[in-house]
Amino acid sequence: MEPAERRAAAFYREHGLSPDAVTVAGFSGGADSTALLLILRALGVPVTAVHVQHGLRGAEAERDARFCEAFCARHGIPFVRRDVRVLEHLDGRGVEGTARKLRYRALCEAAAACGAAHLAVAHNASDALETALFNLARGTGAAGLGIAPVRTLPGGLTLVRPILALSRGEILAYLASRGESYVEDSTNAEDAASRNILRHEAVPALLRVNAQALSHALAAFERLREDDEALRFYAERLAAVPASAKAISDAPRAVGARAIRMLYGRDDLTEKHIRAVLALCRTQTGHGAVDLPGARAVREYDELRILPAKTDAEDARIPETALAVGRTTALPGTGLCLAVKKTKSPEQNSNTFHKIYVDSCAIHGILLVRSRKTGDRIRLPHENGTKTLKKAMIDAKIPVSARALLPVFVSDGRIAAVMGLGTAEGFVPAPGADALEITLEAAEDANPADKTDLF
Repeated sequence: MEPAERRAAAFYREHGLSPDAVTVAGFSGGADSTALLLILRALGVPVTAVHVQHGLRGAEAERDARFCEAFCARHGIPFVRRDVRVLEHLDGRGVEGTARKLRYRALCEAAAACGAAHLAVAHNASDALETALFNLARGTGAAGLGIAPVRTLPGGLTLVRPILALSRGEILAYLASRGESYVEDSTNAEDAASRNILRHEAVPALLRVNAQALSHALAAFERLREDDEALRFYAERLAAVPASAKAISDAPRAVGARAIRMLYGRDDLTEKHIRAVLALCRTQTGHGAVDLPGARAVREYDELRILPAKTDAEDARIPETALAVGRTTALPGTGLCLAVKKTKSPEQNSNTFHKIYVDSCAIHGILLVRSRKTGDRIRLPHENGTKTLKKAMIDAKIPVSARALLPVFVSDGRIAAVMGLGTAEGFVPAPGADALEITLEAAEDANPADKTDLF
């Protein structure tokens, strides 16, 4: 077994991966992916090569596709070609970013068709250093340094990078020792692209400073990933919704900042935004808000929430909507939906902020849901008399921003229940009796910012 193959075998052992897992490998025909395929075959990995044709480089790209197909036929490797049209799907990421998105989509689809557990790609140590330098130039934290050797993709497919520890020089030496050829993408020789500038100028300069720069960088990236995982572990405990502003402000800054990014749920939060939200968490006043891209961070009492920017939550309303048993009904404009089903009432009161039980025998006609209205009153069990919903919500310390989006359930003109407050007197099901279970959920097709109103 050659040194490059031993390094790849060690990769599988170190990450607890089985080389027997069905695998698809991205195969461009370049030196890196050619070496990857040969190494996987040498390790006995059951691999299918997937070549993605982007429709960008004309005759040269077709030359690459023919090379890949012939190479796989010569080595007895199953081959799949997938064609995508990058220029027809540009989405603001630029040509390179769109190509990457479509390429990974095609690879994942091919993996699903093959029943593969692993998707292998040919990133190497040189790529890892180039990526780190590129992200440093753009601005990044620890998560943007280096390339993760293994990660789980949506749907459960495992992305693996078995030759990440190899330098580009080691890969070329491996191919030379086997007498294997490969194709060159002519655009890789140009310095127009930012990554090519790093590849041809920055990385060679670092290697002149220290010949071990690549291995040292990989080791540093691994330590940074471990640190980032630990910080995210603690940040996840602060990112429950609603989050505690005090807990976030009291946490080490690295943990609090990660918790804020988790609550926000997108990648375009800058350091300036993080500082503003942390200042909001530290403020001594009970209420405040900070504008974010496409959203707002709102503090009420000790609760920190991320709300949509398109409207003040106080002005958002649930339109009067009829509910049907056995169906999930979307609440237009809220990013929320309600699922209603028949069940037996639990032995103990199991109402929560997102689930409520109503006596089905007490419902007459159509069960409606809407936002609260001025003058609405409710009588909750074990309370003397009725009170306005406004007073009941204040007593329950429900944030102002959430009140208009708490579903109010109405039957025959009477308030039967209010999500977050409880079931009204006269509509409370007896233990074990027939009941309607109503669950508040985030709508699957809602904008991510809309989903944070009550979640």
